[in-house]
Amino acid sequence: MDVTQPARFSGDGQLVNPDSHRITGLTLNGKPVKDDQPFILATNNYRAFGGGNFAGTGEAFVAFASPDENRQILADYISRTTEEKGQVVPGANNNWSIAPINSKVDLSVVVETAPGKKAETFIQKNSVYKMEKIGTDKEGFAVYQIDLSEKRH
Repeated sequence: MDVTQPARFSGDGQLVNPDSHRITGLTLNGKPVKDDQPFILATNNYRAFGGGNFAGTGEAFVAFASPDENRQILADYISRTTEEKGQVVPGANNNWSIAPINSKVDLSVVVETAPGKKAETFIQKNSVYKMEKIGTDKEGFAVYQIDLSEKRH
């Protein structure tokens, strides 16, 4: 995802920059996705039926409507999996990332996260970009600065 590109659509869903593309190198099962390749996207009723003015939404685009709420489906999955397996083991598959940003302008990108050794160890082991702890905010969260100019691995 190249966040340096201008928005393709306006806040009300109108195409404003037809040549702008923030998503780059999109693949499915190792093969490039074609512009006309169909997909079914799971989302909530608000978004599916046009809430938020996202392009490609609205009743004409809905393939399947369900009365079930996303949060209830997720809660049911967690409950069922916990009963069957004793726990839910979430994991990230790192299937997307922000494209490196090389800019003459000094960019300060920071993130707040849980303080403590567990979060620090996770960041050191898993961060895609270099992250340096620069302090703690007034609420006690750890503050890290992210260098988006080059991926770590």
